[in-house]
Amino acid sequence: MNQTTDNELSVKCMNVLMNSVGPVDAERFISIVTNAAFDYTDWQKNLFEGETLDTLFEKVRGFQPETEFRGQSV
Repeated sequence: MNQTTDNELSVKCMNVLMNSVGPVDAERFISIVTNAAFDYTDWQKNLFEGETLDTLFEKVRGFQPETEFRGQSV
């Protein structure tokens, strides 16, 4: 299995982000994340606080992207 390079990962993630929220909000998000003191580990610990497997499953089942993915497959 080939490991994705940092550049390939960046391109994939930016495509997903831009197709999800648009280029302006994608840029805003990148600016927020890079300028803010952000502890991913701490954030991740509380990400599903109060959720059960059943509530998470229902959220996943109900997820429908608002727009069709139009990015490039990498």
